[in-house]
Amino acid sequence: MQTRAIDVHDDAQLRRFHEIGWRAEMEDGRPWNTFQSFEEMAVALREPSPGQRSDALGIFDGDRMVGGGLAWLSLDDNLDKAFVFPAVEPDLRGRGVGGALLEALVEHVGGLGRTEVMSGASYRFEEREDSRAQRFAAAHGFAPANLEVVRQLPLPVPDPLLDEIDAEVAAHAAGYEVRTFVDDLPDELLESYCFLVNQLALDAPTGELEFEEEAFTPEAFRHEAARDRKVGRTVLRSLAVRDGEAVAHSDLLVRPHGTRAVQWATLVHRDHRGHRLGAAVKVANLRRLQRERPYLTEVVTQNAEVNAQMIGINARLGFEPVALVPEFLRRL
Repeated sequence: MQTRAIDVHDDAQLRRFHEIGWRAEMEDGRPWNTFQSFEEMAVALREPSPGQRSDALGIFDGDRMVGGGLAWLSLDDNLDKAFVFPAVEPDLRGRGVGGALLEALVEHVGGLGRTEVMSGASYRFEEREDSRAQRFAAAHGFAPANLEVVRQLPLPVPDPLLDEIDAEVAAHAAGYEVRTFVDDLPDELLESYCFLVNQLALDAPTGELEFEEEAFTPEAFRHEAARDRKVGRTVLRSLAVRDGEAVAHSDLLVRPHGTRAVQWATLVHRDHRGHRLGAAVKVANLRRLQRERPYLTEVVTQNAEVNAQMIGINARLGFEPVALVPEFLRRL
């Protein structure tokens, strides 16, 4: 077998790469997983965001691609780190393909100067002590460094519950305005929104993983928003605003197909905590989502197992835990 970079502008190669990833994530008995469409993957790899690099590697048996892996790196921050995601279709596992691919990905990012390599995979709660993913990671020098939980929320959330939470927020959030936007943000809020996004790696629990502040910029936001529109993705963003700046945000992704929304980050500026703003922006987003996308049946999210504050909000809304997602680390 041989591992090499694939030509992301070759539709046939990229479709095979996407097929491998889709089957690895979505067709092996893990229904909580999400995976991007071919169109989403194509635009992400062909039009990378400023400050980011994504490299696609395929492992070939003769002319046939039998595994595909992605290496993701930031070019502006956390320059010691890389994320790698190897994928092998369920019926091709157990033949050494995944291990060879993972080692190739590690060698690739090591050659780019990265010394901390991270990866992850989800599995059921009953596999907490012993899962195939854990055994595979350990065999290749990866140790568990953080543990997250996947949670699902059936839709619609009853309006009386949303009203009740909003009433509780009102008693603590005087002086804050919650505003919801679809796909884009006004220029006057973009800088403060990017500041919040950049704090997530510092403020969210990450176990033994240590990150520096990220460097997401308004330019990168505009680029990603344009890519989303190009492939039909919708992002709902609810912001808590005070004195003309965003001080809390919650983002929801809606893909062009399917009945599931994906809860992205929710963060409250550390100087504005204690006002129930996390709940406020989540409720505002859910109201907009349910009004404009009534066909959706669930929201899926992921949080660190020890993130008690966010877990409490999610539990109040009705999110139920469905799977574990360990984050593995290998130091080079």
